[in-house]
Amino acid sequence: MSESEPMVPLSQAVRMLTTGFEWEAGLFVETYRELCRRLGREVAKEILGRAMYRAGVRLGQEARAFGPAGGPRGMAAAWDVIYGMGTKEAERLDDKRFIIRGTNCGAYELMKRWGLSAEEIRFLADAYCAGDVGHAEGFGGGEMHFQHTCRQMRGDSCCVWDFSTEPQEPSPAAVPTEDLKK
Repeated sequence: MSESEPMVPLSQAVRMLTTGFEWEAGLFVETYRELCRRLGREVAKEILGRAMYRAGVRLGQEARAFGPAGGPRGMAAAWDVIYGMGTKEAERLDDKRFIIRGTNCGAYELMKRWGLSAEEIRFLADAYCAGDVGHAEGFGGGEMHFQHTCRQMRGDSCCVWDFSTEPQEPSPAAVPTEDLKK
């Protein structure tokens, strides 16, 4: 992004980003409710998890254009463009790792506002957060490992995204991925 490109005011950019998360989360919740009526809770969650994962992969592939190709530094630069945070806010950023923490999950807040119980949100957490897994895999092209080490939807106080060039010890908060790629 260059200085000559037209920019919206920061307050408008923040609202646009929040609205995007709300649309995504709202569509997820309403699709879940409709699928539950037709197919049941477990099947609805499975379908949504796979769809979120695949959408994440495709968006991750597109995100490679936002910064230096590949690796944790490239992912952090892409986060700067996509989320307005990344390189400066990282807890760790080097050639091997990018770790970032967030304390406000727009999807989690919408789910609470729309009346989902804490139990229902925990049930849906893996399906919703599968998009993050797919995004990292799409961006990294198989060369980057990713997991959440904390997620608000699971009851943690924050969300932590951990991108690494090396395999990681699995975290209890990580999204299980064995069924996502089928």
